[in-house]
Amino acid sequence: MTFYSRFTADSIISMHVAINKKLGSTQHGMLFAYEYKKLGNMWALAKPSEVIDVIKSSKLKLGRAKSRMNTEVKVEVKGEVELPEPQGLSYCLSQCVPTLFGKTYFTVKKLHEQKVIIGDTSVYTGWFTNDHMSGLKPVFKTLSEGTLVFVENKGEYDKLLPAGLNFMVSIEDLRSLLDKVRVNG
Repeated sequence: MTFYSRFTADSIISMHVAINKKLGSTQHGMLFAYEYKKLGNMWALAKPSEVIDVIKSSKLKLGRAKSRMNTEVKVEVKGEVELPEPQGLSYCLSQCVPTLFGKTYFTVKKLHEQKVIIGDTSVYTGWFTNDHMSGLKPVFKTLSEGTLVFVENKGEYDKLLPAGLNFMVSIEDLRSLLDKVRVNG
């Protein structure tokens, strides 16, 4: 029998005030906070990409500001695992989106008129910045990380991978996935 427990990391919360770029002073009503998680060593799964190839056994800086804490992590590739594409019972390693703005990316099997989904929902939200402009990304409802779905047709699920969505794998159960990663990594 396998037992799982919820992991909660210690964190540091740092309060900040947004600066009005025109006036050079604090922006009214723009108090915000960064939460930094103290994680120590951890492992991750990633799809093969140019970014992963470039950072193998090297350091990676996170964020744009030099004043932010703990912005450097060491990335070390321990091994490669062939994970099956989603079909049948599949596990969402990231937020998953079957349909978005009228386009279907994968279909979920129905059982007694209900879609076979075991998990929770969350909201995808964010913003982007570069040296010239900033803006908001769209905000929409997603299936949370860790959700189990019965994928009937995988369709074009991978079109949303660049946005960090629909990273899911077909699994027999969570233990078989963890055993496969542990043996190869």
